[in-house]
Amino acid sequence: MAPLDGSGPAVLWRTLALLLALICGTAVALLSRYYPLGGGVAMPASVALVAALACRWPLMWLLLVAPLLPWIGLAPWTGWIGAEEFDLLVLAVASGGLLRHALWPLQPRRPSSRARLPDAPAGRAAAVLIALAVLAVTAVGVQRGLADSGGWLGVWSGGWTQGYREPLNTLRLAKPALAALLLWALWWQAAAARPERALRWLSLGLALGLGGAALACVWERAAYVGLADFSTDYRTTALFWEMHVGGAALDGFLALTLPFAVHQLLIARHPLRWALAAALCVLGAYAALSTFSRILYIALPLGLATLAVLHALQQRNRSMKISGEVSDTPTDEPEGPAWPAALVLIGGFAAMAASMFPGSGYRGMLALLGNLLLLLLLGPRLRRLGTVQWVTAAVLSLVGAMAVLALHWFTDKGAYIAHGLTLFIAATLALLRPRAARGALLTLAVAGYAPLLLASALVARHWGGDEALRGALPALLLLAVALPAVACVRRHRPWPRSLRWQASVLSAMAVSAVAVGVFGGGAYMGERFAGGNADQSGRVAQWRQSIEWLRTPNQWLLGIGLGRFPDHYAQTAAADQRPSDHRLRREPDRSTLLLSAGPWSAAGSGTLHLSQRIARPRGVLTVKLRVRSALEAALHIDLCQKHLIYSTGCISGVMAVAALPGEWQRLSLTLDAGEKLQMADWFASPSVVFSLSTESFQAPLEIAEIAMTDGLGRPLLANGQWRQDLTRWFLTSERFHKPWHAHNLAVHLLVEQGVLGLGLWAGLSLAALWRLSVGRARAHPLAPALAAALVGFWVVGGIDSLLDLPRIATLFMLLLLLAFKLPTVGPMWAAAAG
Repeated sequence: MAPLDGSGPAVLWRTLALLLALICGTAVALLSRYYPLGGGVAMPASVALVAALACRWPLMWLLLVAPLLPWIGLAPWTGWIGAEEFDLLVLAVASGGLLRHALWPLQPRRPSSRARLPDAPAGRAAAVLIALAVLAVTAVGVQRGLADSGGWLGVWSGGWTQGYREPLNTLRLAKPALAALLLWALWWQAAAARPERALRWLSLGLALGLGGAALACVWERAAYVGLADFSTDYRTTALFWEMHVGGAALDGFLALTLPFAVHQLLIARHPLRWALAAALCVLGAYAALSTFSRILYIALPLGLATLAVLHALQQRNRSMKISGEVSDTPTDEPEGPAWPAALVLIGGFAAMAASMFPGSGYRGMLALLGNLLLLLLLGPRLRRLGTVQWVTAAVLSLVGAMAVLALHWFTDKGAYIAHGLTLFIAATLALLRPRAARGALLTLAVAGYAPLLLASALVARHWGGDEALRGALPALLLLAVALPAVACVRRHRPWPRSLRWQASVLSAMAVSAVAVGVFGGGAYMGERFAGGNADQSGRVAQWRQSIEWLRTPNQWLLGIGLGRFPDHYAQTAAADQRPSDHRLRREPDRSTLLLSAGPWSAAGSGTLHLSQRIARPRGVLTVKLRVRSALEAALHIDLCQKHLIYSTGCISGVMAVAALPGEWQRLSLTLDAGEKLQMADWFASPSVVFSLSTESFQAPLEIAEIAMTDGLGRPLLANGQWRQDLTRWFLTSERFHKPWHAHNLAVHLLVEQGVLGLGLWAGLSLAALWRLSVGRARAHPLAPALAAALVGFWVVGGIDSLLDLPRIATLFMLLLLLAFKLPTVGPMWAAAAG
């Protein structure tokens, strides 16, 4: 880090920071000027506010970038994929933060006695070399990509709505490296001055980003398929629009952020902060399971295992370094090993839930979870009870059981009411700690255990009948035996009495219940695993085909250019694998849309849709357009409830286009919106999407204009004459994703950036993992989470490109670069981090 005095390096750094701030400010002003939403004022004002915040509080970006990343992708509404809202955020943050560092550098506070923050010249030199290497490889990729696609002239003349085969896509994939370097520069200056706050805010920001993505997943499933429906062919995408042509944007984001939520859980000291971290972890687990992603189911356990091992090593090393801290406080109630008990409890619950779920469904599993909650609370306290208290509890259990039966017989929902009341009363009694009546209260809590099991059996029978009851009996009988078995452990508590430990185990049980629902709720997940071999063989064939594009030594060394994979695939793929295409034909007085399908679309493998999000229509819809074609063709019109790539409740029509070369035809179609597109719940109402598609691949359809009105006379389509290029129009491919992704991170890097690019990013990743696990940064409290994120990301990258998704690539590159800035720290740094 450059010193903050008046030395030469400091002046050079401040001059460079000022120059970069001006460049970023100019770029963000230009983008916000042409941004298609917001009325021309809202976006510039928002950008100026973010820049001002970044200038006033240089660390604020840590709580802005990651939390907002999952939410500010509005390409389905704008039609922009080359530039997006996340770019505006990063440029605004960089302009304000760099301006602050150039004009009013943040002065370091008095160093904390708990941490040592060396910043040797060798470290600064290595960082400069890394930055220069990233810039050089990116510049080479841009030069080769633009040379392959038409040069800078194609970028400027193509407009903001260029697709994946056009020159702007090269700059689109160059953005992540530049954005990561800008944010890395902000981290260097601010983290040197406020290291402890930077550490806390970075981890918190990434955990909040996970929460934002998970909440988007919850909303999506509630709106389109149902929170507990894991049998429908619907894979969650959250608000990652990049998945409109496939890809693993959500998988990559979850792999990068979930370890930091776990880190927050590990360092939390205040109960509220711990509860929030636990909630983020459970939400993140639900989001991960709802993706139905086989590779994510492998990546997250591997990443979290990495975190657990490195965290355990840190704890062991820390305890070994702290001398003289041997507790001489006597304990008359020792506790047994915590992790074996946790594994037994979680594994036992998962097995019992799997046996109950087919007949009792989610309600049976929820009732079972309540039983385990009461067992968790009672287990460490049972050693206090004597024979008289056990007999009293048994007698009271009979009374409670009769009350449960009475509620069940005389009330329709009596089983659920009885279970809820019994659990609430027993758990409350178990948690109360007045000394005078502690034994009596515990006896009453134990007396509620058997009635709770009976209520669970009645819940299963009420939901699934006698067959469900028979399926639930083995699990409930096992739990009935578990309580006296736990009471027989007299030497030590069977598991910790800590409410935090018990809540962690209960949260893990809740996650395992969702996993049981995913794997047992229908045949969909089983079919995905059954088709894994066929999918993998298809990917291997695509990898070989992609690598065959590298024919010369120059291509092997430097690649074909950033962003050029989709175009090369379209030119070289077999005829039955070529993708659909849409282009604008620009003329001096107008623009027209050329829409064509690939042969795979005509064969029924799927369709590429050109879509626009519209207001919810009412009454009879009238669609009018002007079109021409050299051959007979069919133009499909669809109005569907659709989030990104899955359509439901569609109203469809077909327009027959005659073969009249050179002549414009005016066509009209009426559709009845009916009840299919009516609004659902206000908090989870699906979007309505208008789509155009065709199966004509021998000759493209040319569309000059299109308009649609509903029964109220409202015009529903924007930019129907293409006067703003393809603004507000967005493409999706529901089933066929090969043309847009290499489906392997290493293959993607090799093909587009050659051995040079693959060597750089793979080498940096290996060096970062070495530094975080056994190198100089291994003692840093963020090292386990950061290593886990990198491991999870590369595992997901085993079957997906990931770096062709700019938002995800930016976060990965930033975390990778941060691994080289984590300082060597003393053993007490973790206390500061908490």
